[in-house]
Amino acid sequence: MRATQWWLSFGLLVGIGTMAVAEVSPSTAKSVRELLVVGFESGREALPKAKSLHEAAIKSGDKSPEMAYAYGLVLLKQFKPKEAVEQFRLAAEHPEAPHWPAWQALIFTHFSAKETTAGYDRLFDFARRVQKAQPAIELNEQKRLAQWMGQLVGALDELAESPKAKEIVKKNDARVRDLFAEVLQSSYDEGRREADDAALLIEAELDDAKQQQRAKNEEDRVAKQSKVEADNEAAKKKAEAVKKSAEDWKRWLDDQLKQNDRLLARLEKDYGLLERRAQENLETQNQIDRQINTIRQQSLQAAQQKKTTRNNTQLTPDQRVDQLLNQKIQLQFDIERASQEAYAVSQNAGRVVQQRDLATKKYQQMTGLLVKEEAATQKWQDRLKKDGEKLKAPASDKGGAVTRTLTKAKSLRTYIDFDINDERQRLLEQIDPPKAAAN
Repeated sequence: MRATQWWLSFGLLVGIGTMAVAEVSPSTAKSVRELLVVGFESGREALPKAKSLHEAAIKSGDKSPEMAYAYGLVLLKQFKPKEAVEQFRLAAEHPEAPHWPAWQALIFTHFSAKETTAGYDRLFDFARRVQKAQPAIELNEQKRLAQWMGQLVGALDELAESPKAKEIVKKNDARVRDLFAEVLQSSYDEGRREADDAALLIEAELDDAKQQQRAKNEEDRVAKQSKVEADNEAAKKKAEAVKKSAEDWKRWLDDQLKQNDRLLARLEKDYGLLERRAQENLETQNQIDRQINTIRQQSLQAAQQKKTTRNNTQLTPDQRVDQLLNQKIQLQFDIERASQEAYAVSQNAGRVVQQRDLATKKYQQMTGLLVKEEAATQKWQDRLKKDGEKLKAPASDKGGAVTRTLTKAKSLRTYIDFDINDERQRLLEQIDPPKAAAN
């Protein structure tokens, strides 16, 4: 992944056109051509094949800068940036003649890797060599290289974010510019203006992206705000429904308890009447027992005095006792019946108390659920309130399109370009220049 990112940031140098260079030998041209064909193929076998071709050429004594540069391009194509850098260095520092594309590749590599000190040192050395290159290369070629350097420094100026970085660019800008003669200074300044133009274009693109993103974010904000308002209204209705349900259950419990209390009061009254009736019966039985004892004592005394009086209109003592005993038996029946009725009343009261308790428990259960539901509804309302507060703020310009444009604005390739395929084609045309058409 790191190699891929490096390669993406590397692919950024400007095309420099055809340079006047010494013709390469047929063997070198053949080896470079084969290397650029095999090395740019897709698949795992491309790099091993290219490596074998390169090693064979080196063993045969071919140490030309074209071979080193070609192999460096292959290594970049196959995502081997570190190895490619070494080949570019060999080509750039070739003792016979400097290879300008390799110099550009080296310089750009340092800045892509954030190695600014090394990059500026290489740039300064490159500028010094270009200034002294005439008459080895044509003036137009010198101008193109000076323009490339101006474009690179302009790009670095646009990418500098801190005051310190700006100061470093300014210092090295003057350092490089002072190396050039007036004729190359104008080309260098032209490159700076190209970087400025690229910066204006990317700035306009960024402003447009921000405007579109802000409009989209505002549309999303309004839509979300409408949804929050709708949800808030739903939460409000839910809260009202919960409150109404709680009130309905309170009324139901009050009705149940009133009915139960009314029944208990009636049963308590009936039970009290039965208790009083049983008590009265007991008292009557006691009176009968006292009467029976009195009659028996009177009968015993009369028998002792032998003064038994017979009266056809009156009952004998034994008859009166039997009569009172019959009354007592009847009263006992009444007591038992009253006791049974009291027991039934007690059972009914127990059932009413149980129903009252069940009603209370049911109310507690249902209102407990309502309390939980009310808490959840309140939490929902609180969250919607916070969301609504956030959505009151104007929409920002943050978003994917703006982020991508900002990333583009911070990339060196936005201001200066280098394409491996273009460099491959340029090198092929250098080693096999097109033949002039016959007259």
